[in-house]
Amino acid sequence: MAYSNNVITAPVSINDVKQVLNANSYDLGTLCIESSINMWAKKKPEGVASGLQSMPIGILTDAMRQLNGYGIQTLYQNGYGSLSSLVTALRNNSVRSMFEYIKPSGGINSPYRLADFNGYYHGAQPPIWSPYNSGDTLRVNSDGTLQLYYYTNVNGSDMELGLKDLRFSQDASTFANYYFGILIWDNSTRYFGATQDHKMGSSWQEGLDVTLKGVTQDTHTYNMIPFFSTLPIDKETDSFSGTIFPMEFAKTEIKTVSAADLVSISTWVFAWSNDLSKIRLKWAVENYRSAAFNLVISSSNSYVTVGNPAWQGTYGYWGVNVNESIPAESSREGEVIIASNLLVAQQDFIRNGDSFVTITANLPNAPYRYVGIVQMWDPE
Repeated sequence: MAYSNNVITAPVSINDVKQVLNANSYDLGTLCIESSINMWAKKKPEGVASGLQSMPIGILTDAMRQLNGYGIQTLYQNGYGSLSSLVTALRNNSVRSMFEYIKPSGGINSPYRLADFNGYYHGAQPPIWSPYNSGDTLRVNSDGTLQLYYYTNVNGSDMELGLKDLRFSQDASTFANYYFGILIWDNSTRYFGATQDHKMGSSWQEGLDVTLKGVTQDTHTYNMIPFFSTLPIDKETDSFSGTIFPMEFAKTEIKTVSAADLVSISTWVFAWSNDLSKIRLKWAVENYRSAAFNLVISSSNSYVTVGNPAWQGTYGYWGVNVNESIPAESSREGEVIIASNLLVAQQDFIRNGDSFVTITANLPNAPYRYVGIVQMWDPE
């Protein structure tokens, strides 16, 4: 078998390709245009002739893949002249795709090559993605600003495309010559968008942030999308004369609340003490509201098991019991021991079930978000 962990390696067989793509056909031509091919994989079938000058006929080399833009064409003509026109298309579900994967079509100028699948990674991720889970709640500051982020894979790898691998088909320029921006919109009348005040340039970062201005301070649900622009945008203006290129594959949904309404609660579990024998739960709260509230964190007893579940009861266990008054416009943190007398330096400990702690807060008619992810690990 010439594939492992969703990566196909030589010698490549029809059966390898069929299984990785979860396809129904054994026909090479059909497999080379299979809809499940991941366009963000660096090595995949491409619609280009084999052989160029000294390059051997029948083999698509890495140099030729790069020359061909790795089979990805950026459709310059699909750009938008304003944020408002882009929002209209997004609301109508008619946004034009900025990227097209050019698959082979057969024949001498675009042959089907089984060898194109050598090095294909079916799990490749897009070069831009959101750090937020769909529906995450974000705080709008008292001055109406909202800071948002996207993660990027700039350089790519031998298996995945990075931002540096993509270019505009019209002038072969890379995204280094453009401004990175973020747009949020709802399905009614609201939208807010802006770019960074500088071009991406050569010193790209793995994380990109944009601050939106004039965002309404209330609880509201928005869609969010990153984009590139030929000109900077502070906020939507009628005088904008550039071109906007949305990255529709990286859309997500967020929820905003005003600074006066938000309470941020984080919890995490760790094992660390002088004798490495205790498991602790640490909590942190940021209360942006103008009123105090009581924070209650609780769990059932004997929730943590150590190593083999048969050992349960050999050691000491405590349920989590936190009842803390959090003053207005303040931050608090604390920790509680939830188990002790454990050989955590030598044994693994695990979490049973889907939910470790239950958090309640007396916040009538006010949202709060749980931003922490319960994590458990052994000390190194």
